[in-house]
Amino acid sequence: MRILLLIATSSMFLNACTGVNKSGGDSSAASADSEKPALTVESVRRFVAKTLSIKNDGPQKLYSFEGFCLDVSGLWFPHLKASGLKGVMQQTSGVGYLDVDGQQVQRSPTHFFIAFNPNTPEEIILDPTYAQFFLDSEKAGLQKVLVEKTSEIHRVYSRYAKTLRVETVGDELTGKYNAKQVSELIYSTGKFKANRTSLD
Repeated sequence: MRILLLIATSSMFLNACTGVNKSGGDSSAASADSEKPALTVESVRRFVAKTLSIKNDGPQKLYSFEGFCLDVSGLWFPHLKASGLKGVMQQTSGVGYLDVDGQQVQRSPTHFFIAFNPNTPEEIILDPTYAQFFLDSEKAGLQKVLVEKTSEIHRVYSRYAKTLRVETVGDELTGKYNAKQVSELIYSTGKFKANRTSLD
């Protein structure tokens, strides 16, 4: 009985966190949902800007320059649900090898973020803690929240390549990484796609 209760409780928490809607509804409603156009980067950015302008104080900030990726990403789901946007929590976890100065360096970051249109060419990432991967990111003037098509994220990382790191504490290779490789490792794309879990 305890096991069943635990499973039910965990399921309810995950559904609440990721904004999953498992209600019945008629087939015409489901058909209408499937005909909705994919979200655009611009529409997600407008949502983020509006949400940040309303929720810009209080103890729970909707972004972090220091990490806490699971906690901070989770704070976005009530706002997503209220707006009608469908975001899905994603997890990167696993080993990857990066090219640094002609050698292979092992890194194994665990990172949580939100994806729209996941696992499609139109996938968009909302990452409120991406700045943790750049040294002194707050001083550098990075945007508080990253919103970008997955295929374009490497351009953002390249812009700040001189401060790019993977280990968030004492990374001796800060500024030496290939920005495209790091962005693929962090978001589990390209050769690192097997490291991605969708928590839908």
